[in-house]
Amino acid sequence: LNDSHIIRVMVLGMSLEDLMISIPPQMGKFSQIQVTDGDGKAVAAKISTDKRQVAIAFDQPVNPGQLLQINIVGIQTDQEEGAILHYGLTGRRTGTQGAIPIGTARIQVPGRG
Repeated sequence: LNDSHIIRVMVLGMSLEDLMISIPPQMGKFSQIQVTDGDGKAVAAKISTDKRQVAIAFDQPVNPGQLLQINIVGIQTDQEEGAILHYGLTGRRTGTQGAIPIGTARIQVPGRG
């Protein structure tokens, strides 16, 4: 159905230039990605998506101490209530070449009633 999943990322240590989110294989599709800061203001970024990944390239590096909120809107999945979806997160920090693992967001599918 049309759910939204919210993933929060706290930037620590070094500035973050890019964020990549792997989409769980159980997800059918989604309609939109929104990126905001801790105050709910939009964060300027170029967002590209395909069936398996969301790539977010920030217009300006996100400084340490800032909170990012990624809202995945219009999710359609046929998973049962209580099923668990895992989103893998990797990022590229300022001054580094490759992506580094950030963590895994674990989302439990809500009930429909």
